[in-house]
Amino acid sequence: MKNLSLSVSIILSGICFLIGTGLIANSITEANDIKRVEMNKEAIPEKQLLTKSELAIYLGLFDEELNKLISKDSNIPFIKIEGEVYYPKMAIDEWLLTGRGTYTKELIE
Repeated sequence: MKNLSLSVSIILSGICFLIGTGLIANSITEANDIKRVEMNKEAIPEKQLLTKSELAIYLGLFDEELNKLISKDSNIPFIKIEGEVYYPKMAIDEWLLTGRGTYTKELIE
C-alpha cells in the first residue's frame, strides 16, 4: 500500500511539474511577443500624412463629424497630391492648438 501511494505521489508530482513548466514557458513566450510588438512600433516611423479616415481616428471623430467640421472650417490644413487629399499631422496638431491652419498645398506629380 505504501509503495502504491508513493508511486501515485511521484506520478502526480511529475504531472504537476510538467504542467507548471508548460505554463511558465507560455508566459515567457507571451512576454517576448509583447516586447517584439513594442519594438516594432518603435522601429516603424509614424505616418506624417493622414487620410481623411485616419484623421477622423486621430481626432476621435466619426467620419460624418469630420465631414461636417471640414465643410464648416476652411482652415483645416491639408495637402493635395495627385488629386488625393492628405492632412499633415504636424499642421493638424498646430491647428488644434491655435485654431489656425495656414498650410494648404496642392502638388501635382
